[in-house]
Amino acid sequence: MLRAGVSHDRLRVFPTALSALAFGLLLWALLARATRPWHWAWSVGACAVLLVQPGIANWHGALHEHSYAMSLTLVASALGIVLPARWSALWFALGFVSGWVGYDFLPAHAAAVGTARWLYYASLAGASPAEAAWRAALDALRFCSGAAAAILAHILQLALYFGSTEAAVRDLLGSAAARMGMDASAINPEYEQFLRAASRGDDEVPPRAVLIRLLLKFFWRDWSRPLVLAGFAAVGVAATVAALAAEQRRHALTGPALRRRALVAGAAVLGAACAPLLWVVLMPRHAMFHYHMLPRNFFTSVVVFAPIPVLVTAVGWARTRARTGLEPRRAAVAAALYALPLGQLAALGVYALALG
Repeated sequence: MLRAGVSHDRLRVFPTALSALAFGLLLWALLARATRPWHWAWSVGACAVLLVQPGIANWHGALHEHSYAMSLTLVASALGIVLPARWSALWFALGFVSGWVGYDFLPAHAAAVGTARWLYYASLAGASPAEAAWRAALDALRFCSGAAAAILAHILQLALYFGSTEAAVRDLLGSAAARMGMDASAINPEYEQFLRAASRGDDEVPPRAVLIRLLLKFFWRDWSRPLVLAGFAAVGVAATVAALAAEQRRHALTGPALRRRALVAGAAVLGAACAPLLWVVLMPRHAMFHYHMLPRNFFTSVVVFAPIPVLVTAVGWARTRARTGLEPRRAAVAAALYALPLGQLAALGVYALALG
């Protein structure tokens, strides 16, 4: 489009429009699940908190893949708390889009889908925590399957470009091996040489804990408003605890029910906290070179945290009956089918290692 004379400023309308639609979808989803007066204020406040963060406000019109990936984070969290189980096949499509856009946010997106669906299924009547967990895991598998299909499509694209499947595997999966911290000299020597030149002789990958601390440092310093985020988290926790305590005082919440909600909330918070760390754990060498951009992944935690107070304190929590999707046997068959693209990708990974 640039060659056709379209300016960068005109192109920015696409990521800006997508960001606006994604924020609108998140706000609508939160309001759709609101059952208490303060839920409405919380929903609007959550979106406002995100919008005032420098790492989001300054990137609405960015043409980088991270701009689109951030919008997909909002979409994944929004759909995760409202999408009926009968529409769960859409997670495959969303995973394909996410995998086609880029890879840096893929693990965070998968964790966001799993966490949001855990909240959704746990809030339905008749769904035990164990059932909610495996149904959420199946939806996350659908998403990962779509992402794997996108990567396989990319390998096919490269094979057509290079005229060789081996060259395509060496190019994409060889660079992935190098980013994971492996010596990819025998698989993709050009990329391995590029990384070594970029490291200026210091090719030792720091421990993952060190990288995580570095990314957090840049996130707090350059990408976010720490006091706003801290206040946001404190208000969410306080409002949740106060609402549950009020229900318990009215004898509307028994001890087992309270423990179940605490389990659901705790697991969701854990998922929100771990989501942005997965890429660093999987690709430490890539994180070493992109410490200036990957801190944006930590906004995934904020997005995933936003629905927790609304769903955990919902009036009539777990009393609304709804179909939760497939029965266990049919779910096992579905899981096997959705695992096929992941298996194919894993087989190509073994083939790439064999080339070395």
